[in-house]
Amino acid sequence: MSETMVLSRQRQGRSFNLRGFTMRYGVIVLLALVIASLAFTMPNFFDPSNIRLMLRGIGISALMFLGLTWVIASGKIDISFMDCAALTTMVCATVVAGGHGWLAGCLAGLATGVVLGTLNGLLVGYAGLPPLITTIATGSLARSLAWILGSGASLPLSGPDGFVHAFIGTDLGVVPLLTIATVAIYALAWFVQDRLTFGRYLYALERNERAVIEAGLSARGLTLSLFVFSGVCASLAGVLLTANLNSGQPALGASYFLDGLTAVLLGAIVVKVGKANVIGTLVGVVFLAVLVSVGAMLGWQNYVREIIKGMVLLIGVIAIFTLKRRRQHGLAR
Repeated sequence: MSETMVLSRQRQGRSFNLRGFTMRYGVIVLLALVIASLAFTMPNFFDPSNIRLMLRGIGISALMFLGLTWVIASGKIDISFMDCAALTTMVCATVVAGGHGWLAGCLAGLATGVVLGTLNGLLVGYAGLPPLITTIATGSLARSLAWILGSGASLPLSGPDGFVHAFIGTDLGVVPLLTIATVAIYALAWFVQDRLTFGRYLYALERNERAVIEAGLSARGLTLSLFVFSGVCASLAGVLLTANLNSGQPALGASYFLDGLTAVLLGAIVVKVGKANVIGTLVGVVFLAVLVSVGAMLGWQNYVREIIKGMVLLIGVIAIFTLKRRRQHGLAR
């Protein structure tokens, strides 16, 4: 082999590595550049109170979308996650307002997520119903129950006097304890996803369910567990939102629907290109939090932020399906 050919291949390798780095980490680099530019153009963005508010929102949203990430990674969809969170706020607030305390409220809220997640998992995994239609139906049921619990209105609580309030209100400097806990949970989820065999089964379920079954694992059982996990994550966020808003909010879900899908699908073009993953989702949540904070400072109307979120979601969807088609075309050839 001539020296010219060797040098040519070395150049191609370097070019490929650069392209791969850009595809996997381009969104993270872009986000870092945007945040750095805000330091010069909008110094108020880094005001401690704004940072705490933004990080607290990131923590709650990231927890809510964690289970959704793995459901989408498995080739399914869960449209009920935000309604599960809304119903949880009403269940938790109802129990606390009834004088049973925050521990009972938290347990009742988490049980709500388990029940709804189990219902979704049984219908999708065992009954074989399509996940989109199924979770739209169960989400509608959860939303209706939330309104019934509040008799058509939100349910305010008397005051911030529970241990959940103390947890949410504790800060280490400018960083809320909630955010630190969320990062720790995401680090554990990353380890489970990327370092254990669970991650291989998770992504295999999307590509070839038969391969999962032949490996000795129940595809139905795995699907059930993923939906239960999604319900628990949504209900955990719902409990935190109950304390953060000091009330139960039956209409809460609408504000998280677009955010959840955008964060997960935008995150699917980060790190594991074309696959929903926990690091990507966390990056997507931070991106949306920055967008909302900047929009509030610039006085954007809510519809302007929603238009931008919709555009970002569309970009993520197009990128994912384009990458999948290229892979399928490459396998076919």
